[in-house]
Amino acid sequence: MAVQSNKVYPPLVRRGFYFCVSGAADKRYSLGVTTHKCSTQRSFSENGNFMTLKNSTSEYLEQCRKALVEQQTKSLAETENWSHVDKQQVHIDWDVLYKGLATLVDGSLPSSPEVQSFMSRHYSIAVRFYSPSREAYIGLGLFYQDNPDMKAYHNDFHPKMVDFLGEAIYVYAQRNL
Repeated sequence: MAVQSNKVYPPLVRRGFYFCVSGAADKRYSLGVTTHKCSTQRSFSENGNFMTLKNSTSEYLEQCRKALVEQQTKSLAETENWSHVDKQQVHIDWDVLYKGLATLVDGSLPSSPEVQSFMSRHYSIAVRFYSPSREAYIGLGLFYQDNPDMKAYHNDFHPKMVDFLGEAIYVYAQRNL
């Protein structure tokens, strides 16, 4: 790691890298994988721009959409339309999760630890159906935005839910999958 003017520049991680601002009074930067608790973690592309779902390339987003379709189609065929899933319980769990997440939409960043704990729960519900790859999971967030019924369903919890959820899914997938 190169240290220059009180900054520690972490190595490239997957498609980008992360840094953590240690605190308001302490402007030093440290790795997002440090043992201290980070309040803000940001992901940047190789050219230094903040990485989000909205500034991802159209090619990458299309790859994510295709991964979702391919993996869901395969899973549906292999599991007799997800017959192993307790769909009633899943709907209850989605409802509880989205009601809780809705309270954070206006006052939190999608990358915040609290929001990301909701994304961990979101992912644990999604894997009841199949285990999506990073791209397929991001594709799920895109599906929520692209499909009018899914967009309306999610935005019933909060008018900005579907866009916020897409960004939060993107962050979760980049960090954990």
